[in-house]
Amino acid sequence: MATKGRLALSFLTAALASGALLASVPESVVAQRATASSSRLMAQRAQLGLDADHAFTMAKVNSDDLSQVHAHFQQTYQNVKVWGGQAITHVDAEGTELPMTNALHTGIRLNTNPSLETTEALAIVQGDLAPKGTFSVDPTIELVVYPQTATARRGHAVNKLDSDLNAEDVDTRVL
Repeated sequence: MATKGRLALSFLTAALASGALLASVPESVVAQRATASSSRLMAQRAQLGLDADHAFTMAKVNSDDLSQVHAHFQQTYQNVKVWGGQAITHVDAEGTELPMTNALHTGIRLNTNPSLETTEALAIVQGDLAPKGTFSVDPTIELVVYPQTATARRGHAVNKLDSDLNAEDVDTRVL
């Protein structure tokens, strides 16, 4: 029993020691890689199915224990935030770009000029919510693009049974 305890303690010590050896990424390198990721993301808009009306704002950037840098971007359309539209770029410890993670909305075509004044929008929300008292924090109002989407089968999956569909058989399209 004592041998197993020493062995487990040895593994724990080795794991802790190796964790301490992981390099942290200097802030200047994080900033440089995030800026480069932003430029690459903008250059890839066409390949991502986005046009010149789409852009990205950096939401946050962080590095992990593997010295990878992850930059999180908010999708915008005509300078208005797209609800749920996000992209995350990843760069490894050597500075090599890794595959992007994204939930971008393509096919957006609309007028982003608000049709209601701020006070009108707040009055509608208050009417719908019917609060029983005052708000503990004053409400804020933000114009966002809220894409209405539908799932459609891709051509090769038109005749597949619903139970046989997988993620590669369907597309989510903005209506």
